Amino acid sequence: MWIQRLSIEGVGTRGLERSWLVGPSLDRVSTIDAGPDAVAVADALALAFASFDAALLRQISARIGLGLAEVHEDRGLPEQISWSHPQAVRALFPGRSARVDVALALDPALFRVLIETAVREPRLVDALSAAAPLEMAVGWHLADDGAVAAVGVLRLAMGGVAIPVAGAERPAWVAGLLTSIGRRFHRVDGAGAPDPTRLFTALHGPLASRRAGCRRALAAVGEPPFSFAEVELVRAPDGELGCWMGEPSRPLRAWGRGAAQALELTEAVWLEQPDVLVLPMPQGDGAQAVTDWLAARTQGDSAPLEQVLFVAEAS
Repeated sequence: MWIQRLSIEGVGTRGLERSWLVGPSLDRVSTIDAGPDAVAVADALALAFASFDAALLRQISARIGLGLAEVHEDRGLPEQISWSHPQAVRALFPGRSARVDVALALDPALFRVLIETAVREPRLVDALSAAAPLEMAVGWHLADDGAVAAVGVLRLAMGGVAIPVAGAERPAWVAGLLTSIGRRFHRVDGAGAPDPTRLFTALHGPLASRRAGCRRALAAVGEPPFSFAEVELVRAPDGELGCWMGEPSRPLRAWGRGAAQALELTEAVWLEQPDVLVLPMPQGDGAQAVTDWLAARTQGDSAPLEQVLFVAEAS
């Protein structure tokens, strides 16, 4: 799965004045020039894909500074969300409403899901045979104080065939499909704040793919283009886990912000392995090498990523 077209409205400092229309056709590696609203655009995109999954919506809301979120669902999909930091919400959404529209190219796994669905929805057969993109729109409508918002899928269509998204007419399979799509998106914010407990859980968990992905992520910090040292998870005498590396071994933070940012990237690529990875444009020495490394991770049948979207601050 990867995003072919993208439109974002009602977001950031200029949200009342303009929208970001990216297209008509995005590439597997593309840049969104969002000026001073780069963070807001990336936040809105992350929130849109999280809006199909209540647990993910709570996680992303906290991560982007909207505070604790209480989510109410309707037949498996969020329909209302309340946030504990309404001022941050109003900064992200300066008006009463906002929306994100995307057109998704399907990968074989999603294509198979829709082929199975088409048996029950004959109208989709022609759209699938034409390899039409899956078109979606997610929207928010805020209360005056910004603390509560209605959230929902405004549109779902394929090849001109609209799929009902509200009420009793919504097919039972829609919620599962959208939840699966939401989990194929990952946003890196460049903060460089790895979670040792999360890495330890992946490294010693029951899933072989997660264990292998975590080992590769820890090792990749010591490989080009980062070339720091392999990261180790070390438990202190008081039981606290930490990320350490180098010889002599020191905490990750002692190697500077670049080392932590490198681990954030390698974790996203090798442990999370999302279809779509969104991140700030790399800066500073070695930025081009990191950009090239990420682009290479979208190439080949066994590539961990389908698409990399850089959100740049250049106007």
